[in-house]
Amino acid sequence: MCTSVLFLYRACPLALDAVLGVLKLETNRSELEALAKSYGELWSKHANLKWLDIWLQAQSCVTSHDFKGAATAFQKFEKQGFGVPADTTSDMAACMLKLGKKSEAEELFAKARAQDEHVLKHMDAYARVVAFDKLERLSSELLYSSSCHAEPWVAKAWHHSKNKQFTLAERTKANIFLQKAISFGGNAEASFLQASLCFANQGFRLAVQKYSEAIQLDPSFFEAYEALIRCYLEARSDKEALSLARVAKKYIKQPAYQYYLEGIALSQKPSSLSRAITALQKAVEVEKGFEKGILILSNLYIQDGKAEKAVQMLSKQLQRHPSAVLHAELGSCYTRLKRFQEAMEQYVLALRKDPFLERAQQSLDLLRRGADQSVMSVAAGEGEAVLGAGNLEGLEMESDDSIPVMDLANQEYQWS
Repeated sequence: MCTSVLFLYRACPLALDAVLGVLKLETNRSELEALAKSYGELWSKHANLKWLDIWLQAQSCVTSHDFKGAATAFQKFEKQGFGVPADTTSDMAACMLKLGKKSEAEELFAKARAQDEHVLKHMDAYARVVAFDKLERLSSELLYSSSCHAEPWVAKAWHHSKNKQFTLAERTKANIFLQKAISFGGNAEASFLQASLCFANQGFRLAVQKYSEAIQLDPSFFEAYEALIRCYLEARSDKEALSLARVAKKYIKQPAYQYYLEGIALSQKPSSLSRAITALQKAVEVEKGFEKGILILSNLYIQDGKAEKAVQMLSKQLQRHPSAVLHAELGSCYTRLKRFQEAMEQYVLALRKDPFLERAQQSLDLLRRGADQSVMSVAAGEGEAVLGAGNLEGLEMESDDSIPVMDLANQEYQWS
């Protein structure tokens, strides 16, 4: 197989599928260029092959998991006036997704679809991040383009998995579509969703197996590392979690992600809480606006009895990058500090930005019930606390012993 791919590339350096095959053999870009010039006169006859040099540079970066370098290289296409085909636009979107730039990735995926409605490349990853209300159309259009590729079936599975009315029937349909996707060969996105469904159903052992499979198929799959670490933590396998976080550094090149994975791996034991906080502080320091890191760091500050510090961090971040999730987290911090009026204000702000944020709505409803009820007796400490219109002292919003729960709709973890 290796010899065949190399022979094809030597015979025709512009056979781009062969180029990708050679790159997967860990051949670097300089070797590819030398190979092309040695076995063909194509490059010397055609001076205007600058686009191929840019493309080689970008794909070489992708192969070595340097997605920042790949994104920079891909951007040269437009800057230098070259036309960008749909597959390359989709490659650019996938790089942005790897870098955690979800909104930019979604825009590029949509652009690729506009360029060519039959493009399939990376559409399984697009289905993972796109909003539910767009998934039905996306999955149907992909299946219309081809039913003999994995991507449309993965998109179909996501459509059923993200349904707010996530019943056993929906889960069954999702698993059937995932089996269909896998029948066309290994697919990291399919394995990831299979694992997520198992995790949500408390099937931790199978979830570990499927997340590991996703990582094997795509060693740079950050979300799979994160989820597998949480599986290990659920099983009280802290050593395996920390070991995996260290292994991930070889493939996850972004420092913020490296610190983040180390931080969550250390977060469960009181003895390593300070180390976890330090790692997450580094994560949010090297990447300003790293929302995942900010949310977990806030939770750890609360566990460490530093809720005021969490409030300061969240307030500062909201001034830079307002978001519904951060407003809801600040509301939780105020609730812990028994500053209930300020908590309600934050939940209202969160719901203005995202009316479907269930966490904020549930917390706000609970606070309002406590405020509106004239007398409510709750067990607290040595006796009973009475809740009136101006007294919410007995209201407990969250348990201190929080565990991660998968939110399949957003592919994020929330603390409950």
